[in-house]
Amino acid sequence: MKRALVPVTLLSVALMVLLPCASALPNISNSSNPLTATVTGPSILNVLGKGKFVVTASGGPSQLPNGTMSGNYTFNATLSGGNTSGYSITPHTGPLVNGTATLSLVAPNNTGTYALTVEVISNPKTGSPAYYNTSTDFIVAVPYVLSTTISNPNSFTVNGAIVQVSLDGSIVGTITLPSIAGNGTYSLIYNYTTAGLPSGWHTFTLSIQGIASLLKFTNDQTTLTVSFYVTPAPVNYEYYYLFGITLALLAIFISLLVVGGRRKRREK
Repeated sequence: MKRALVPVTLLSVALMVLLPCASALPNISNSSNPLTATVTGPSILNVLGKGKFVVTASGGPSQLPNGTMSGNYTFNATLSGGNTSGYSITPHTGPLVNGTATLSLVAPNNTGTYALTVEVISNPKTGSPAYYNTSTDFIVAVPYVLSTTISNPNSFTVNGAIVQVSLDGSIVGTITLPSIAGNGTYSLIYNYTTAGLPSGWHTFTLSIQGIASLLKFTNDQTTLTVSFYVTPAPVNYEYYYLFGITLALLAIFISLLVVGGRRKRREK
């Protein structure tokens, strides 16, 4: 009978050791279904221009491996890089509904490269939350602004006209015009944003599509061209100064070697 008690006693001791450790074991659903998140949006914006950025999240302790939600996601968004004055993010914090949220961002009033960083939190009903940081970079630039007046010389309203915008022969955008009443006009403003154009002459071409014969630009034509010149970047003379100094030092070094060699030959 005593021998039969030994396994039971050992089993009891093992259970006493393992049970307290069970609560310290990692959440298996977390390790097999880790939290991930992304934020996507435009790569370039006008100064004080508006853009939409989409945040998505999945996994983490608030989501079971089979995709069932057992908690919720929340986020905090911040902007960094250079002078961020004038920017805003709406909303800058809040929930992710069905794992997603759309942020409306107003770009800073300064050019440069900026980073939108979003901290996503996976909040389970019980237990500790998980955190994940995701970010995307975008450029803020001063746009090229095209402005002109479109007239409707007819006695009837023209609806749905389209203006095609080309730069150096390549289409860069289209504009759908609002209704223009008979004998009325419309002031067209178009912003073209780019990280930079090569130096030299460039040409924007605006052309009215479809019902072109019904509407006219200020030149009384259905096509309008605007040319402009991009000046070259200023020369960085620092490079030439350093190069000149290097050549001067090299010449001095060579002359010292030559003079030193002659002196040694004379001493012999």
